[in-house]
Amino acid sequence: MPRIAPGPFLVVEAALILLADFVDARWGIACLVVAMGIQNPVATRCGVPLNTTFITGVILRFCEGLARFLRPHPHGKAEPFMIYGLVWLGYVSGAALGTGVYGFGFAWPSLVPLVLLAGIYVPVRHIR
Repeated sequence: MPRIAPGPFLVVEAALILLADFVDARWGIACLVVAMGIQNPVATRCGVPLNTTFITGVILRFCEGLARFLRPHPHGKAEPFMIYGLVWLGYVSGAALGTGVYGFGFAWPSLVPLVLLAGIYVPVRHIR
């Protein structure tokens, strides 16, 4: 399977997130849902080992991994689980940031995740 460059998909996702600020709430929700829908397949094809929008599955995998780490089975193999904890840290940070931006009455709150997305993507786009 050929590797897909994530840049164009991230631009579409960013545009959808930004568009959500400028349309009616019903269309804004649709924009955000489509943006989330773009995120998982692109992440999967780029080698990310988890679904970034499946919140309960992420916490379940983290807790299972932590339990295996704390009580290893003699014949079980240790699997990395901290990535799931980092994803949850991202969820919590995003929720806190979103609440803070909303609370201060920022005119275009969707600009904040777009700037963060660009700030993460630009430096790491060539890592593999």
